[in-house]
Amino acid sequence: MNKIFQILFLSLFLISCDNDYQDVKVYYETGEIKAEGVMYKGYEHGPWVRYYKNGKKESEGSFYFGTQVSDWYWYYDNGQLKESSHFEQNDAHGLSKRFFKNGKPKSIDYWAFDLREGTAYSWHENGKSNYIGLFYRGLRDSVWVWYYDNGQVEDSVYFDKGNEQGLGVSYHKNGSKKAYGQWNLGYKFGIWRYFNKDGVLMMKGEFNEYGYRDGDWLIKDSLGLNDSIVIYSYGFIDTAYAVEPDTINLDSIDVQPFELKGNDIQDTEEIPYSENQG
Repeated sequence: MNKIFQILFLSLFLISCDNDYQDVKVYYETGEIKAEGVMYKGYEHGPWVRYYKNGKKESEGSFYFGTQVSDWYWYYDNGQLKESSHFEQNDAHGLSKRFFKNGKPKSIDYWAFDLREGTAYSWHENGKSNYIGLFYRGLRDSVWVWYYDNGQVEDSVYFDKGNEQGLGVSYHKNGSKKAYGQWNLGYKFGIWRYFNKDGVLMMKGEFNEYGYRDGDWLIKDSLGLNDSIVIYSYGFIDTAYAVEPDTINLDSIDVQPFELKGNDIQDTEEIPYSENQG
């Protein structure tokens, strides 16, 4: 008799365990399926798929007691892969790839328990590099360079554990200097100069140690009328007055951008993209 009761109890226990799993489907108000997956003891558990109204997948991946695990995929409403990432207990971990809606690569990042780590790549939709730089424990580190979609350098700056440090240089799309000066602990510091796309110095002034404009700023009128001197105090204008044209003279120095090669898709052999993106 005791053995019969043991078997009956075990059977009821197994039935109870099975009832903890629920196949779930969620629908839009208009009747189209929105999501489907498995719930276990009130948690999303196992594979889940979410859909656009047009029936195309929006995302798919697995949960473990409500946390994202393993490989996840997101899609555009045309079915094209938008992003693929790997997760460990809700943390992005490993390779993450993003794509434009036309299927061309958009970016590559490496993650270590939800912090970006190592070299990060990004491209414009035409395949030209958008930026390339390094992360260290989630912070920008070492040399970072941004590019226009024509391949011209837009900005180049050195980072020290998340803070801009040292010389910073930016350029117009035609390749002429746009601005340059020094960074200190993430703040612009000292004299900065700003130029128009024809290389004419249009503005010059100083930033204090807290990154505020301070002291005399010389501003050249773009129409060739009166130039002006604006006196700042901790970022606020204290006094401003006009001066004769051409008071500001071009006093640039020869500044070269940081050079990084192999940033276009066709030139970057180590980009770990697969031809099969889905």
